[in-house]
Amino acid sequence: VFCLPHRQTPLAFSPDHVACVCEALQQGGNLDRLARFLWSLPQSDLLRGNESLMKARALVAFHQGIYPELYSILEGHSFDSSNHPLLQELWYKARYSEAERARGRPLGAVDKYRLRRKFPLPRTIWDGEETVYCFKERSRNALKELYKQNRYPSPAEKRNLAKITGLSLTQVSNWFKNRRQRDHSHGPPPTGGLLVWGGGALRPAVSCFFPRSSPFTCVPAILTQQQAPPALCLCPVSPALALGHGTQARPWLHTRSCFVG
Repeated sequence: VFCLPHRQTPLAFSPDHVACVCEALQQGGNLDRLARFLWSLPQSDLLRGNESLMKARALVAFHQGIYPELYSILEGHSFDSSNHPLLQELWYKARYSEAERARGRPLGAVDKYRLRRKFPLPRTIWDGEETVYCFKERSRNALKELYKQNRYPSPAEKRNLAKITGLSLTQVSNWFKNRRQRDHSHGPPPTGGLLVWGGGALRPAVSCFFPRSSPFTCVPAILTQQQAPPALCLCPVSPALALGHGTQARPWLHTRSCFVG
């Protein structure tokens, strides 16, 4: 257990030097040495509120399993946003560890979710923006806006969106893939009921024309994936009927005539 002496003694290091030593020991993973260094520091007004020192104290408290001390540090000092991810991780891991000790078993995903709801992050280490499934609210809104315009963005659009939202390209791609799957399972696509058969899967038809170079086949929504035909034409239809605007359902297909947006 570390603590600061109550005796007011001269400070042997400048605040900048203390911060430098704390950061070096943290980055090197030398938490036991960091604890001894903190213990050796005198109580000084010059160190009160020092960001690096407070973060170091939080790390040592977590390392030693002194969770009440950790919570007190995290709740009592407003940390810079650059330190939020690390300190949020300490907050949640400490809560998980306490619960596992009390229950005598590892926690599942639902247990951890309930603990996060029960013990929300203090505003001292959180910007107040809700995070759902690891996505910030503004990132989710940006993804939703592009999804409304284009359910199948190009690689360039995905890269641009990743840059805007701060997400990785993989996260953006997976979000669109999962969202399309959810929408497909909840009802027919919003394109008049036609699907595009291509790449071994059915996709919503965004616009229909008749160029023979397209590798896709348009299929009425009444057909299932198992019933999807080969990529050859049975009978061409007009764009109006292809988009489902006709007055009568036509159980035919038209070949190589759909573009996926």
